[in-house]
Amino acid sequence: MAVVFLGLFLFIGLPAVGKLLGYVSDLKRNNSVADKYDKTPPAPPFFDYFPEAVSKTGFEIKGKSEEGATIIINFNDATQEVLTETSGEFSYNVSLIKGSNTFFATAKDASGNESVKSKIVTVVFDNEPPKLDISTPGDGASYFGSKQKDLNITGSTEVGVTLYVNERYIEVNPEEGTFSYVYSLDVGENSLNFKSTDKAGNQTEKTYRVSFTN
Repeated sequence: MAVVFLGLFLFIGLPAVGKLLGYVSDLKRNNSVADKYDKTPPAPPFFDYFPEAVSKTGFEIKGKSEEGATIIINFNDATQEVLTETSGEFSYNVSLIKGSNTFFATAKDASGNESVKSKIVTVVFDNEPPKLDISTPGDGASYFGSKQKDLNITGSTEVGVTLYVNERYIEVNPEEGTFSYVYSLDVGENSLNFKSTDKAGNQTEKTYRVSFTN
């Protein structure tokens, strides 16, 4: 530092160096005063998109906020502080518990001003495959004649899943989880592959075989 000041002295003279040092001192003092009287809180943190449910316990909370802010994350009633990066992004890894997990966050700037709470996010940890019961047809059943060509498939699964038979979508009752679907049989053996997938990505698959004769 002494070498720098000596160089400045030799290059611009003592009066100019004195003015420069005074300017730097005033700038630091003004910034300090500005920080002291900054009463404006930052905006609440903004979270990235999160799925409603996941099948793994490891989970990363990610989002954006003001650059240099301290993010106070409240996860399942426990708090943790993380700093934003230069881009304003932040992340924090948590371990989910079975069922619903909730979290929200606030942002605190260098002056100690804290934002209001962010939106509350709920993520469900579910690693169990959905139940799937096929009432009709029975596996190995046989059907005859034109009146039995159109097979009425019935059964039940969990509410909120997506259900397919041989890649054909089956609508599931949103309140009861029951379903009914008419499937046109081909002559000979018919393989009926059922796939029920919940929001976390867990899947149950069953294959029934039935035969049809004209």
